[in-house]
Amino acid sequence: MISVSPPGAVARRVATNIRIAQATGRPRITQAQLAAAAGISEAAMSNRLRELVPLDADDIAACARLLGVTVAALFDESDPPASVGHA
Repeated sequence: MISVSPPGAVARRVATNIRIAQATGRPRITQAQLAAAAGISEAAMSNRLRELVPLDADDIAACARLLGVTVAALFDESDPPASVGHA
């Protein structure tokens, strides 16, 4: 039997994985840098990362590019994404 996560769980996992990659990457990526990459305000990015507003496909792709990970890595449940240059 295939287990499918509810949409809220997927969004939560992506936001969590972005926050983990942001905090653990070398060099560390700021929320302002994520916002600029996505073409949105820092407040809007904050709302997305706190799961108050859903991340859209463009947000996710922009964050993945900046963090140096694949979009698929941000959806991965098993391990936090490792960004480029991560020790």
